[in-house]
Amino acid sequence: MSKYFFMWFSLLAAAFANAAVRELTYAGAMETAVAHRISVFTGIALTGLVIWPMLSRWRPASPRESLLGGLLWLLMTEAFEFCMVVLYQGNALKVFLWQHDVAAGELWPLFLLWIAAAPVLFHGIRGRSLEGLPGADTLNEEDNNP
Repeated sequence: MSKYFFMWFSLLAAAFANAAVRELTYAGAMETAVAHRISVFTGIALTGLVIWPMLSRWRPASPRESLLGGLLWLLMTEAFEFCMVVLYQGNALKVFLWQHDVAAGELWPLFLLWIAAAPVLFHGIRGRSLEGLPGADTLNEEDNNP
């Protein structure tokens, strides 16, 4: 599981890049809430571009490992967001909780779902893309053993 811990820092870098692009390009042309909603989708795309090569290089050994890795990413992301929103920025806990209110139009939970599910989804896609290839049943095992 330590590989997922270290991979998460690449996701954090992608999130900062996504926020920078948002603030330097389209954020000034629209309401903050709208810019943040758009940013959820660009963040999903950008992290997908980061996750795919990482999980191609360090393939999960099983769907269970993928699930646990995604849950670790979810927990690390939420812990980071809590620290940023509540502790660093000094906002009340209700601001952090409000960011999770889908009924109010917040899309942050969609990003959290993506972060948790991406390793499982990519593991499944990767497995199906190898089906039927000669030696595919041993390919994943060999790649996981350095």
